[in-house]
Amino acid sequence: MWISFAHAQSMYMVGSPVERGSPLNEIKSPARPPGGSVYLEKEWTMATLYLVKGYLSVDQLQGVPMKLDLQSNTFELNSPSGVKGLDGSRVEKFHWVNSKTGVEEVFFNCNKFKLDGVPLLGFCKITGTKIQLANYSTIKLIPANYNMTFNTGSKEDEFVKNNTLYLVKDNNLIIANKRNLFILMNDKEPEIKAFIKEQRININKEEELILVINYYDSI
Repeated sequence: MWISFAHAQSMYMVGSPVERGSPLNEIKSPARPPGGSVYLEKEWTMATLYLVKGYLSVDQLQGVPMKLDLQSNTFELNSPSGVKGLDGSRVEKFHWVNSKTGVEEVFFNCNKFKLDGVPLLGFCKITGTKIQLANYSTIKLIPANYNMTFNTGSKEDEFVKNNTLYLVKDNNLIIANKRNLFILMNDKEPEIKAFIKEQRININKEEELILVINYYDSI
């Protein structure tokens, strides 16, 4: 079958010649952006950022609406003159109030911590004083894996956020598990074991592990 249309007194034939080559340009569908989000939090959140000394004329930016892009380690700052970018390496720490829990959270640049002797890129949420708990967020792009036969999987690429919990001792990061917890808290191990048993603590859950960290700080 042949279909023709006229334009500027020229005639183009559309049909099988397209497959063999023609003056028609291919119109490609725009690339579909991956699903999910690259941000630590999707919504703008008011925060105070403490900057590397000497980078700007001030050492901190107070009450700035911001998003942290985990993929590029870049802060997006919402200002009256538009959204500005700030490289994460220029920020020592920041704090905000979690919009869901109402709890103030503090995030430190992970370059001050080492995992197996190597500093991490990005930011860790830190809780505790004697022994600290670090929640480290990363982003990963999961390729589309849709299976038409079984109608399972995702039809599009998707960004997925992953949180890993570490215990911090002398700026070294150690995987947060029961064995490592008791090693680091060996001076109060009987009390900690009793507390975990009485409170039925699941240390695989951040909010419950924080209870143990805070209890250790108090005794």
